[in-house]
Amino acid sequence: MSKESAPGLDDGLLDAESIAAYVGLAERHLSDLVAKRRIPHYRIGVRTVRFRRSEVDAWLGEHRVDPVEDLLRRTVDDRGLTRSVADPEVVDRVAAIVSCKTRRGVA
Repeated sequence: MSKESAPGLDDGLLDAESIAAYVGLAERHLSDLVAKRRIPHYRIGVRTVRFRRSEVDAWLGEHRVDPVEDLLRRTVDDRGLTRSVADPEVVDRVAAIVSCKTRRGVA
């Protein structure tokens, strides 16, 4: 099978070193994620692991954490629609309190 006909090769199949650099992880941490099946990957043989860039991008998107300010500004009404309810000044004050407590290890 030639490289041109192999599905997915143009979709950014990368080795562990490249993905670790791309995502900003240590290779050892990436290896742990692979071993625990926490990140999408392809195992070729016993030791060779490859990653499709588009799948890693989707995985990153699934692990996005919203800033506390965004969470405080949103609520869901009885129809399931998200709407803004908080006064921006209150949001900023609560965010500062949460941030302070998190740095101290309270939260």
